[in-house]
Amino acid sequence: MNYVKITEKILFIEANGKGRYPYSNSILIDDDTRVLIDTGMGRDLAMEIAKDKKIDLVVNSHGHEDHVACNNVFKDAKICSHRFDAPIIRSVDKLKELYGSAEAEAKRLIDSLLDEHFRLRDSRV
Repeated sequence: MNYVKITEKILFIEANGKGRYPYSNSILIDDDTRVLIDTGMGRDLAMEIAKDKKIDLVVNSHGHEDHVACNNVFKDAKICSHRFDAPIIRSVDKLKELYGSAEAEAKRLIDSLLDEHFRLRDSRV
């Protein structure tokens, strides 16, 4: 795992695709409490981080799929977000409603993206 030191205890984690959608870069605060900001770095990288560091707290900067995709990898971590984002992090169906479209083809595309590419699952917050 290649962490980029910002300070002695703050590390930048470059996501797959240099953090461009459908991924997001992350920040790790490696202190008495280990805090990971955003989990959209890609599943393999998230699993490597989970193995390398015990994450105590995940902070989702906001509820979009590219920032919360790997919350479920950090099984023992407390997960926090802004209260307005919590409902769409807790429920993939609510996120789909937010992106909702009356057109069947658009709905299939959204479902495919969230279900198959991101493997997005409901997350505790």
